[in-house]
Formats: sequence, C-alpha cells, structure tokens
Amino acid sequence: MIWFLVTLPTFAVISVIAIIILLNVLVDWFHYNALVVLPP
Repeated sequence: MIWFLVTLPTFAVISVIAIIILLNVLVDWFHYNALVVLPP
C-alpha cells in the first residue's frame, strides 16, 4: 500500500512533465513551420 502511495504521485509528476515537454515541442514545431511556409 505504501509503495502504491509513493508510486502514484511520482507517475503523476512524470506525466505532467512529459505533457509539458510535448506541448513545448509542438509549439516550437508550429513556429518553425510557420516561418518556413510564411517567411517574414
């Protein structure tokens, strides 16, 4: 039971960090594509 209580928050933190990283990568990718398709 203690192992479960320790593992659950750790998994939640890892999931949140992974989602934030994925969002940052997607934003960078969209910005890169926008610059390539529509140069200033």
